[in-house]
Amino acid sequence: NSADGRFIIAVGQELEYRQDIIWDMAEEFLLPWLVGLLFLLSAIIYFIGREFAPLRRLAKEMALRERLLVLFCGISSLMWAVSGAVVWLESREKIDEFFDQYQMLMARQLAVVDWSKVRAETQKITNRIISNIKNADEEDEAIAFAVFNARGEKIFHDNEKGKDFTFAPRLESFVTQRADGDDWRIVWVNSADGRFIIAVGQELEYR
Repeated sequence: NSADGRFIIAVGQELEYRQDIIWDMAEEFLLPWLVGLLFLLSAIIYFIGREFAPLRRLAKEMALRERLLVLFCGISSLMWAVSGAVVWLESREKIDEFFDQYQMLMARQLAVVDWSKVRAETQKITNRIISNIKNADEEDEAIAFAVFNARGEKIFHDNEKGKDFTFAPRLESFVTQRADGDDWRIVWVNSADGRFIIAVGQELEYR
């Protein structure tokens, strides 16, 4: 329900979208590792075939095994390191895109609200409504927001980390700012009527 009890609000996300995100990230994790593994196996087969062909004596075979063991460890370490770096970079980019889109979507929704009708008790009523929601997986670092008037006074927030946001707007861009001792990635936007400024943020450590 809305704070005044006159409206009912629905907020949803397509489940298939969540599954697509999970599969995309899984593919980005697995593909470099599989490519690296195939390359590693090919290199091992090549070197084994080349090195063992001219074996004539047991002593030479023993020395060759030691060299192959060192070669195997070296190639393995290199491929795992390269694959891990590629996976980390790709996953980081995917996560940043997802969360930035999430923040912009919330900013768009908050920008169209008529904040001029917010009263002092609106915050308390809203907090009580949200606290009654069951079966919610909630993280206070995942997303937070605060709404300020033109004088920089905070008139509404999410009752979580948003209440720690300070008025330091840099409109139409993502910026890194401090809130409650942590770094947050925050986007600042004007409300649709131009009378209020909205901050939507996410803790960088959470990403």
